[in-house]
Amino acid sequence: MHSHILPQSCLLPADPDSTGFGIRLALMIPLGVAVILSAIWTVLRTRINLEALRRISAAVYQLNALQLTTAIILLAIAWSKRKHSDWFHMQFALNMAGVSSWSTSLGAIVIPGWFTKKFFQLPALVGWHIICFLNMKEFQAQVQRISPECSAHGPSALQIRAMWAAFVLIVLMSAFVAVFNREASSNFRVIDFLPPVRTWKSRYIFLLQCLPFLAITIGFYISFPFYNKQKQFLSESEDEWTTGQVMTLCFVVIGSVAELWNTFDMDECVREHIASSFLLLKKFSDANTRVARRLLNVAKDKDPESLNSDLY
Repeated sequence: MHSHILPQSCLLPADPDSTGFGIRLALMIPLGVAVILSAIWTVLRTRINLEALRRISAAVYQLNALQLTTAIILLAIAWSKRKHSDWFHMQFALNMAGVSSWSTSLGAIVIPGWFTKKFFQLPALVGWHIICFLNMKEFQAQVQRISPECSAHGPSALQIRAMWAAFVLIVLMSAFVAVFNREASSNFRVIDFLPPVRTWKSRYIFLLQCLPFLAITIGFYISFPFYNKQKQFLSESEDEWTTGQVMTLCFVVIGSVAELWNTFDMDECVREHIASSFLLLKKFSDANTRVARRLLNVAKDKDPESLNSDLY
């Protein structure tokens, strides 16, 4: 279906600062890196030293904090613009926020004691649930306000129920991981019949991770391929890059690189490589100096003609 066959009254104004490519990509960058690191942690947790595991866990935590904060800001912006917004932009804001929450659950599986040890995550996630709930209610109200001639082209009742079901599932998943993935020394022992997730075998941890992995994959599909199908509802294209998109993307990229740089102590690695390069350069220079001195010594022992014949 193409936009020209939709009634003109059903077309919605574009808002690239809400759902432009740069905004959608900004959340996926730290999320994608966090997913990769989570998989590495699960596979190698019994094969690498504790310091490497600690660095991977810290990187997942920092990246998740960055994208969760970004998601909360985007939801706050969507809520502040609710009187002038529409269901199209609200559904994609909710999808991006949902992916962030699933990433939080994935990170909580990787890091034991996430909600008790990393204090930022708990209030941030509570704030996310509150503002997401408010935006969900607003999205439902926006769908109900769609005119009869446009309702056939908008979200169905089944889609809305599925979004509410996903929201409830996120809450339950977060609660489950908070209870069952704790440190051995934690006093937070509400239920003890199931051992902490950190003691499970890798294959069982992978099974637990399948749900957030699947949800994140669906969220990626909605953010890009599904968006390309849905943008027929827009009166104008959102493909043009705006200042808001560029600033958001730069903020997230620079933040992600900085977090990885500090967590994995890249300063020390760079200093070591620079020192090694200077040492190699010095050895090369010393070797050239020795060769030059030998040539000069040879020149002193030979006459100029024989020296020229040796060189040429």
